[in-house]
Amino acid sequence: MQAGKSAAIPRGLRRWRCITNSPRTGRSSGLCRSPSARAGAGFSYGGRDLFANGDSLDFKLTVFNTRIKDKIERPGNAVPGPTYANIARARIRGVELEGGYDAETIFGKFAYSRILGTDQTTGARLNSTPADELVLELGARAFDQTLEYGWRGTFLRKASRADGEAFPGYGVNDLASNEARRGRYIRLLIGRQFSW
Repeated sequence: MQAGKSAAIPRGLRRWRCITNSPRTGRSSGLCRSPSARAGAGFSYGGRDLFANGDSLDFKLTVFNTRIKDKIERPGNAVPGPTYANIARARIRGVELEGGYDAETIFGKFAYSRILGTDQTTGARLNSTPADELVLELGARAFDQTLEYGWRGTFLRKASRADGEAFPGYGVNDLASNEARRGRYIRLLIGRQFSW
């Protein structure tokens, strides 16, 4: 059994890259570079042979806080003018949580992401802020692990942009089955989506 702490740049920060101006179209001219100050911390845990021989339990938590000057942002469909514009002061913070358990005959995984992006001048939500997302997966194995089957659910929370455009929350349920037979891999996937 082992446990440890780690500090790394979270995946969420990679979504906030600057968008450069396109000299061909001439749109969004005069954009500034986006200097930023980032802080992040993480904790990870990994355990083996906890409930059965060969099983494993993994857990990872990451939190981050980023302050950006002159962030390049898409104003939104309701705002006339350039395709992109600078936000004088923006703050992006969030948390990402993921983990999983794996044994000879069963397995499960989960991942949760919550990111908050704010225009600190107006207090409005940044249009590029992704919706909260939760992913759950449960499954089992049989016939000497040649057959694997299970359920996967992906759920996104409703969100709205600064320009008032709203997006409903939705979920996707997938039933999957994988079978290895004579070196060949057969996969069956059935999905269903619903909104709320």
